[in-house]
Amino acid sequence: MIIAHNMSAMNTQRQFGINKKSRAKSTEKLSSGYKINRSADDAAGLSISEKMRHQIRGLTQGVQNTQEGISLCQIADGALAEVNEMLNRITELSIKAANGTNTEEDKTYIQQEINQLLAEIDKVGDTTFNEKPIFRGYEEILQHPDGTRVVQGDIPYSDFSLADLDLGTKPFDANSGADDLQLQAIVNNVDSGANGYKYNLIYGNGSTSSSSFRLTDSNGQKTVVRMDSLTATNFNYDDATKTWSRDFNYTKNGYDLTITQKVNVEDTSSTEKNYVISYEVKNNDATNDVGFEFLYHADTAYNNNDRCEGYFVNGNRVNQFCVYSDANSSLTAGSTSSNVITTGVPSSFSIVDVDKALAFSEKISFETGQEPDSLSMGHYSRIDEWPYYESLNSELGKNAVRADLGFSLYYDKNLTASSSESFSFKYGIAATESDANIHNVTLVKDMSYATVHHDKLSLWIQSGDQATSGLDLIIDEMNGEVLGLRGLNVTTEEGATDALNRTKYALGKLMDNRSMLGSYQNRMEHIVNGQNNVIENTTAAESRIRDTDMAKEMVKQDWKQYLKEAQKENQLYMEEILFQGLIIGYCKIHLDEK
Repeated sequence: MIIAHNMSAMNTQRQFGINKKSRAKSTEKLSSGYKINRSADDAAGLSISEKMRHQIRGLTQGVQNTQEGISLCQIADGALAEVNEMLNRITELSIKAANGTNTEEDKTYIQQEINQLLAEIDKVGDTTFNEKPIFRGYEEILQHPDGTRVVQGDIPYSDFSLADLDLGTKPFDANSGADDLQLQAIVNNVDSGANGYKYNLIYGNGSTSSSSFRLTDSNGQKTVVRMDSLTATNFNYDDATKTWSRDFNYTKNGYDLTITQKVNVEDTSSTEKNYVISYEVKNNDATNDVGFEFLYHADTAYNNNDRCEGYFVNGNRVNQFCVYSDANSSLTAGSTSSNVITTGVPSSFSIVDVDKALAFSEKISFETGQEPDSLSMGHYSRIDEWPYYESLNSELGKNAVRADLGFSLYYDKNLTASSSESFSFKYGIAATESDANIHNVTLVKDMSYATVHHDKLSLWIQSGDQATSGLDLIIDEMNGEVLGLRGLNVTTEEGATDALNRTKYALGKLMDNRSMLGSYQNRMEHIVNGQNNVIENTTAAESRIRDTDMAKEMVKQDWKQYLKEAQKENQLYMEEILFQGLIIGYCKIHLDEK
């Protein structure tokens, strides 16, 4: 009887303990809201749930990233919309300037407004997002194969060569204009950390190096024609001689001319490598003679920087606007300025930065008998203008140190009927140590890190939870230089016509960029919508695995039954104590009797 009673009490207590633990777990689920609070609750379910949570949080951050990318595109498009408006205004002004009813004063006022608009277009190019420039490309620091960074002055001259000849499309291609002459020094040594690095010899790959010519008819009437207003034809590349050629035809105002431009690569020695640039001008008119003056103009870019150059001739630095000219050149007629050197054009001149010299200088040289009639050095944006040569005294005393420099070569040719004339020069690089033009110049090697400038900004938008989930935003540089607008001059009829053509080109380039930005924005909006859908449905799936069923757990919480069981357990417990007390008392009585 005693054993049966104890067994009943123990069973009741055990069942109550089980019930108590079950309710404790149910209470925990109700309190936390989760039916899986630890791995022991559901090991497989927990694993699946955590993977889903990982995906949800990654996608949520990806959506935020993508929305920031959308904001960047909106800011960029807004900036370009302003450029769009300014280009439209420049077009209006160019059309106005082309009208023959304008006085010279009117054209000057029109030009002033255009100059301000061009300055603002450059300023729009400085637009930033989160202090990050949008339209300025980016700089990449070069590294040696061992991972150390490349120092500019440590790159030996032997690492350099001219032009990537395997491409066959440099220094110009079939579709490029006359102002596009890409003269570059390219590192082709695979063992060099700078392998593949390109040093521009002309700023912006030549788009500011606008040559022009001036024609004089039998009545003395002069006409100025910019080369970049002409369309290139008959493109050819001769792989055997590494020679590129193209023609430019001018058939207007009674003239019929063909100008053939050729560029070939010539490795002259172990210390010099050169491009040979030549022009042949043919008068196709079988009756009339033509006065032909040609101005080859280049905006130089030593070490990819167009504001660090120093120009040197025979060890002496050119510190001001300067014209070297033959004594019989028409440009020096009537000039009394001592800065016009009439003793002759030097056989060569070089360009280098005395504070940050590379292993090479840029060098322009002339074969005997091929020297230009005059050589000009100075601010690039002035010496390409024909009026500059009409009043040399007004500019020649100005300082040109640390300025944006360039040079112009002037050739004066008289083309008789059905005749042609040719001229050429060399443009290349020379080993700094052996360049005679800087032989007594104190140079400081450039110890800064070599960088590659990319003209397109590449921004990776991490839009998802996987490493490859995202897209690249490729944004072009944007300024007057890139749009081909530098040097617009509507003060002449030809200049106004040229401005219309160049503005049309700029508008097309701008529309390409705006279209691309709009495409990026639309794509990212679809990404956001798609990922929000994934987040919503994955969250629902994860909830079904992880979250507790509140109704089900509440049903388990039958408090009345719980209290009855507790009372029953307490009653049995008290009965057990009483029964055990009686037994002990009974035994004690019998022991005392004995």
